[in-house]
Amino acid sequence: MRVSVNMLRQDELAAAKAVLAATAPGLGLSAPEVALVAEEKLFGPGPGAPTQALAAHLDQTLVGVAAISARWLRVIAVHPRARQRGAGTALLKAAEAAAASAGASTLRTGDQPGNYLVPGIPAADGATARFFAGRGFAPVATHESLLADLSAAPAPVIPAGHAITRALPGHREPLCAAIAATFSPAWAFEVAAAFAAHPVTVFIAHGEGAAAPPFFGFAAHSGHNRALGHFGPAAILDPAAAGAGLGTALVRTALADLAATGRRRTVIPWIGPRRFYARAVGIVGQQRYIVMAKSLPP
Repeated sequence: MRVSVNMLRQDELAAAKAVLAATAPGLGLSAPEVALVAEEKLFGPGPGAPTQALAAHLDQTLVGVAAISARWLRVIAVHPRARQRGAGTALLKAAEAAAASAGASTLRTGDQPGNYLVPGIPAADGATARFFAGRGFAPVATHESLLADLSAAPAPVIPAGHAITRALPGHREPLCAAIAATFSPAWAFEVAAAFAAHPVTVFIAHGEGAAAPPFFGFAAHSGHNRALGHFGPAAILDPAAAGAGLGTALVRTALADLAATGRRRTVIPWIGPRRFYARAVGIVGQQRYIVMAKSLPP
């Protein structure tokens, strides 16, 4: 059987979902979860970068998919029944060529800020790590995600003189501009996506009685991997407001909003301050990811 790789078409999305669903357990996700976000991962842009989705066929059957955006290989998957026939290698070669053509000098696995399924290769998935190592990739970073029990998150305690409210549509531009300037465009990208939810899934901290810029901090959920109800990002924007418990109150407010949707647990992906989250929420699990990268020819 002959392997061919072409651009993935929108009308192949159902077949692509089936491929991703079949590979979900290796990512620590369920098949329905992966199917819910397949279109976002395969076709959705990253912050400031378009996405190219690729399809591998054995004869006329779609057996593998990949998506690249800028210097990131966001997704690559081959149906388990079609492995060991060259589809994964063909997809990876096509992804490397597409990334190089777009000007990338390296290709990284998974951790595109702002739009990723999982931030790397699960550390327990030695077979995938060996697949990439055998094709010139080497480990360059590790990330950790946490699983939080929403029923165990304490109620928020808002410091005196402050208030936390659900953001209004008109807050989108000033808040995202502040986040991009203070932290990163990728975080602003995710928060902007959370403003598109109904209702908005962004919460802002401000002075009591003054729900307008400048904002002291923010917390969001369901922007990135929206259908899965993932948490984040969240941060304090005003250094003068740090250390008063406002960050913890923001996180707990956003988690309470998630709990109100009926969810019992949420993922806090690609965390930074682990001690902070361990104090602020009920952590019941964790997942470690390895990021691998390869230099591309000019």
